[in-house]
Amino acid sequence: MESHPDFFERHSELLEKLVVPHATAGATSLIERQVSVLREKSNRLENQLEDLLRAARDNEQLASHLQKLSVELLYTHSVDEVMSAVQSVLTNDFGIEFVATRIIAAEPEKGCSMNSGSYLYENSPAFNEFSSLLQERKAVCGKPRLQQLEILFPHQVEHIQSAAILPLVGGQALGVLALGSANPRRFQASQGTLFLDYLSRLISAGLASRM
Repeated sequence: MESHPDFFERHSELLEKLVVPHATAGATSLIERQVSVLREKSNRLENQLEDLLRAARDNEQLASHLQKLSVELLYTHSVDEVMSAVQSVLTNDFGIEFVATRIIAAEPEKGCSMNSGSYLYENSPAFNEFSSLLQERKAVCGKPRLQQLEILFPHQVEHIQSAAILPLVGGQALGVLALGSANPRRFQASQGTLFLDYLSRLISAGLASRM
């Protein structure tokens, strides 16, 4: 030990198992070190437990919001009512800063008064920007391409630092839903999409039965 005074620094896990009689000369420093190691381990476990509890609370809150959205969708009778309910719950309950929906439609007839900004017309360049998303049927997160931002958030392009884009697909492609944030860490490419994919299926089911 004299030739390796840093032994316990390099093998601190042994201190948890080491048994040192209190009466042994020089044992005090080892006992203190053991207590210190165990205290550090206890703090780590407490932090891990707090993280788990926080995640559980967050998941419970998400489940509550999803349940509310499900109930709201039950009382809708049209595509407009579906999207109004989605906009309201995502903004007020989920705290999403920017929400945009684009419904897929055939090219409008000449002179049609439809608001073209709310639609993705089949075979258009705008539609092609999301064709792979609709084929893969899986939400994507991160910083969208500029062309996608201009289609989804034409008036907030400079504010969107991250976004989640969800495919809305029933028996066929129905549209896309985008959730935008000014926080670049809100929607990261590396994050899981289990919740977003469930949200996508829920809204898709509501749309499909009303189109």
